[in-house]
Amino acid sequence: MTFKDYPQGQTSLDLDSAEFRGRITCWPNGKCELQFHSTRIGDVLFLIPEVELDGDHLIKVLEERHVI
Repeated sequence: MTFKDYPQGQTSLDLDSAEFRGRITCWPNGKCELQFHSTRIGDVLFLIPEVELDGDHLIKVLEERHVI
């Protein structure tokens, strides 16, 4: 897991495992992007652009896209 602050104001969290490699990027306006790839075949597992950071909304979007 790697956390990084960028000079432009966004922050990101990189997650790596045997199954996937992912990044969650959040901007100061409360929007975030989730992007995860399979480490086995390299395909995008899911990409969710500009989701509200609010927990309830984020969970709903993940459920709608069958991520969780």
